Amino acid sequence: EAMFICTFANDQWHVDLGKTLDTSPFYMALSGAELVLLMLDKTGSALGRIWCVFELHTTLTKKKRLEIATPLGMMDDKGMQS
Repeated sequence: EAMFICTFANDQWHVDLGKTLDTSPFYMALSGAELVLLMLDKTGSALGRIWCVFELHTTLTKKKRLEIATPLGMMDDKGMQS
């Protein structure tokens, strides 16, 4: 099962973001992923970063499986409590 990990989507030493969004390494890596894991801190700060929003939008548009992890556990975990 292929999982998207943003940090590994591009070469950190020779950044090439592509000429358009659909040629960006983030889009291409997401296209090949079967699962996307969104890891949120207690404030959900990732949702304030434009690349994270782009990755989430791409995930939903391409109908990829999305799992969300929080400091309290996985969002689908019935035992998750605040």
